[in-house]
Amino acid sequence: MVTNPHWKVRMAMAQFAKDLIFECKCSLTDSTPKLLELLVSLVGDEYSQVATLSQETLKEFSQCHLDGEAKQLVELLEDNLYSLMTVLPRLVRAADDTKKLSTLNLVIGYLKLLGPRITTLLYSAAHLKRLSLALIQVVEFDTRDVKILEDAHLNADTTSRLEAFQYYKTRRKYFKHFTDEAVYEGFVKICHLLGQYGNITLLVNHFLDLFHTSSPHRKQVVLILNEIVLGTLETGLSDSTVASWESSRESDNEHLHDSEEIETTIRLLVQEYISDDNWQLPTNIDQSECSESSQVSSNWMITPRQQIESFSLATVNSNALLICLLLEGIGAFAQVLGAGFNAILMECLYPVLEKLADEKAIISQSAYNTLADICSGCAYSSIPDLLCDNADYLVDTISLKLRHLDFNPKAPLVLKVTLQHSNSNMLPLLEDTINEILITLDQYYGDRAAAFMKVLHVLVISIVRWFPTQQECKTQSSSASTGISDNNSLNPSVNSHPSQDIKAFFLEYHRNKRIAAGDMDDADIDDAGGNDDRVVRQDEEDDVNEKKVLPIHVQAVKQVLERCLHFVSSKDPRLRLLVLDVIQNGVIVLASTKDELLPIIHKLWPGFVQRFSDSELLVTCKACETLFVMGESCCDFIRRRVAKDVWPKTIKFLTTQAKISIKTGPSYKHTAAHKLQKTILGGIGRLCKQVDIGESELCDMLTACLPYLSARQPEVLQKAAVESVCAFMSVEPDSVWLALNDLYCPSSLSPPHQVFPEIKFAGSGSEGNEYSTNVKMLLADIDKT
Repeated sequence: MVTNPHWKVRMAMAQFAKDLIFECKCSLTDSTPKLLELLVSLVGDEYSQVATLSQETLKEFSQCHLDGEAKQLVELLEDNLYSLMTVLPRLVRAADDTKKLSTLNLVIGYLKLLGPRITTLLYSAAHLKRLSLALIQVVEFDTRDVKILEDAHLNADTTSRLEAFQYYKTRRKYFKHFTDEAVYEGFVKICHLLGQYGNITLLVNHFLDLFHTSSPHRKQVVLILNEIVLGTLETGLSDSTVASWESSRESDNEHLHDSEEIETTIRLLVQEYISDDNWQLPTNIDQSECSESSQVSSNWMITPRQQIESFSLATVNSNALLICLLLEGIGAFAQVLGAGFNAILMECLYPVLEKLADEKAIISQSAYNTLADICSGCAYSSIPDLLCDNADYLVDTISLKLRHLDFNPKAPLVLKVTLQHSNSNMLPLLEDTINEILITLDQYYGDRAAAFMKVLHVLVISIVRWFPTQQECKTQSSSASTGISDNNSLNPSVNSHPSQDIKAFFLEYHRNKRIAAGDMDDADIDDAGGNDDRVVRQDEEDDVNEKKVLPIHVQAVKQVLERCLHFVSSKDPRLRLLVLDVIQNGVIVLASTKDELLPIIHKLWPGFVQRFSDSELLVTCKACETLFVMGESCCDFIRRRVAKDVWPKTIKFLTTQAKISIKTGPSYKHTAAHKLQKTILGGIGRLCKQVDIGESELCDMLTACLPYLSARQPEVLQKAAVESVCAFMSVEPDSVWLALNDLYCPSSLSPPHQVFPEIKFAGSGSEGNEYSTNVKMLLADIDKT
């Protein structure tokens, strides 16, 4: 009847129980516990009328009967709770979710009714053992979810969370014996009540004993401990089922307000959580561990020999969930202690950052949420502020562990995530640590080179984010050019007539020829003197620039790019891709300091240009993207290099691959060759404009790009080819016009006079060929210009 779907039936049951308790208290004394059980189960009813009536009845009963002289009745309630906890595991395994929720609500009601007497109840070893085992069996985890081992990747969403912390969506916990979220919420309420009214020291010590003695139940124990500690935040009940003696027995509840006891308990739990036995559990099926028999090398950066140990899928899933629960616990402790957690922060900040760098997404996201909880509890405005305020501790710990890397292989990963989640204020503090990484790369080219290069990669990307001067200059220049063009369009006098341009050209040509012959007037001498003055001022500015000290971020990127010289030709294709991305971002940073950038490009070029004939097409694709960035920053400095070293390889690839892609189907777009074609066609035109490529080289590249205007080519490649040809137009419009008409001539051209012979293009007379659509569009663009 308590679970009847109609609320009026449950209302009638509550009223019926009330009448029996107060009207028949002498004749039906033995039935009182059952009637109280009925009322307690209706306290959390979804209908407020039923819940209110049950709460008022229990409150009235507690005021009349549950005083110091009613010990017998209290014992009955305790025994009834004991019996309920005995059958709870069986009900959770066999009953449906509705029955489970009803049973948990009944437990909640009993705990609320007992209030501070819970502490006395828990002093009984039998009651404490029964209660703990019942709770552990209720929340048995289901670890079969394959998403637990999903890899983590840094993306734009992660970067957008840096300035003001935002929580990742908490992954739902899955349990073996129930699926209804309301059942889990009922379990959480029980733990909170235990934390609110129970002896926190007694509970924590008891569950820690279970944690050490019962390995299969460690996850459940950690979850219970986390929720019990969160229960200490509760200051009172939201309903009126508070027992009448609560106000008169404040001494029973004094320990709940003892912040020193809570801090001591939390410190104990933190030390247990971050111990190596619990924190460094394997989360990969094949986990490498240092061999005990290995000898420590004299080089402090070389790791000892490792041995591979295999673990089952169930084991690594269970370990990953346990680590997530440990992280959630640390975040919960920060919420409980608030500013007092700063005293413990030094012990757990580095371990949490270590898990933030974990390759498993579930662990990494849990660690990020833990940092957000720490920021919230300790009153930090963002994660970068948290890291900067504790930078001295972090830098010292990272440097120390880097010097003993054989025992701390995750130290570079901690440095990497520290850079990812910091701001520019952190860079000067990490300068010495970064120098240690650079020195190590000079001395050691083994397996650790990839790990250190990942750190330097994140460093360069972070500097691009911290110092966006180049992007701002581009934005300002583009807006300025837009304003000038708008003003020119509004002012007719600015837009000169073509005949005036021709006249000005010949006048300037005649003047220069006269000056070259030695025939100079006073105006020419003044102009020459002004030029000399400008040259002197320029020399003075150059002397000042030589003496100026480079900013710390420019120095760091310059040193990183110098190290890339050794790894751009690595045997590992992943490392080559990583190095190329470092170069690409490094060029962006140094774009405003050409005196530093151009010599580095000169040094990098011999190894860099070999990547255009790399055996891995993805590496060649990345090399093309890097070259396009170089073109934006270096301009004509790399013109001859591009024409001599890059052009022949690129033209050969485009020409050969065009014959293949024209015969392929939809699946071709998923290949590396298609990606490389798209990358080259999408950026080669812009590169020609930037480096001011010569006419002959441009015509050669145009010839290689024209086959991609065919309607038989993949649509993506057609669009990219059209963009490139449009860019070629701005450099050599006449050559492009002739080449397009040789492909397809939409209309015959009649000579202006009979003296001139009639010109017939190769594309004349071909109605609607495969190039017609794209060629018509391009010729129309030429006519507009």
